[in-house]
Amino acid sequence: MIKLGMQVKGVKEIVSKFDFLGKELNTAARNAINDMAFMVRKKQMETVSSVFDRPKPQTVKNFFVRKATKENLEATFWFDQIYGKKYDQYILPQIEGGRRQMKRSEQRLGRFYVPGMGAKIDPYGNMQGGQITQILSYLRRFGDVAGYDMNRTTRSESRKSSKTKALEYFMVTNRRGGLKPGVYMRTEKRGGFTSTGLPRTSRKMAVGAFQAGKTVGKFHSVIRARGAIPVMVFAKKAPSYRPRFPFFEVANKLIDDNFFKLMDKEVAYAIQRMFR
Repeated sequence: MIKLGMQVKGVKEIVSKFDFLGKELNTAARNAINDMAFMVRKKQMETVSSVFDRPKPQTVKNFFVRKATKENLEATFWFDQIYGKKYDQYILPQIEGGRRQMKRSEQRLGRFYVPGMGAKIDPYGNMQGGQITQILSYLRRFGDVAGYDMNRTTRSESRKSSKTKALEYFMVTNRRGGLKPGVYMRTEKRGGFTSTGLPRTSRKMAVGAFQAGKTVGKFHSVIRARGAIPVMVFAKKAPSYRPRFPFFEVANKLIDDNFFKLMDKEVAYAIQRMFR
């Protein structure tokens, strides 16, 4: 957290020299402090855009300024906490380095994860929230959320379209054959079936759907797509970051270079107001 105000080196000296301005001095100091705080905010937004790859608009803009008042000549600049996202918790490792905390979806799965081959990625390089919700619901990892059960029920299952019904996810917690720990989506198996005399699965076949196999009299066998694509790959340990967002360095340099210029300008305005 950065606080701009009377604790900034040299401000007290300025106040003592221009004490004759009285209330006008309070206004000058307050305006300079607030202008400085919003200048820092703008610079930090530019820094986020240059440091991170395709950051979300919320990440770029989510800085909070509590303005100085005539009763309290101090402005506070930090990360906003809107929507309960705890922005400072996931951005702090980028500033200080170290391990990041689990996302809510990771807490429900009990694992850290990275997107796999079958993950749907949004324009910002993150896994789409809709697919995450779909996976957690299918695996019954929501529990009772705010009094609303987001897990699947018999009734909700019956209302789904055949395409949605066909979608299947499963979780692997320990390595199983060639499958590493993660969440997988069943899909068409592109090889085989010919060795047994059965036809290949249709390429247009919905994921998890059924198709008639070899016919014998009135009966036929059934082929089901059994391939698997990784959607989430579980990490062995919490992701660790090196510091790459120079939050305090950027703010302190900007304050050192500009605060007293702003203060001088505001004091000059205050003197003009006194002699009008």
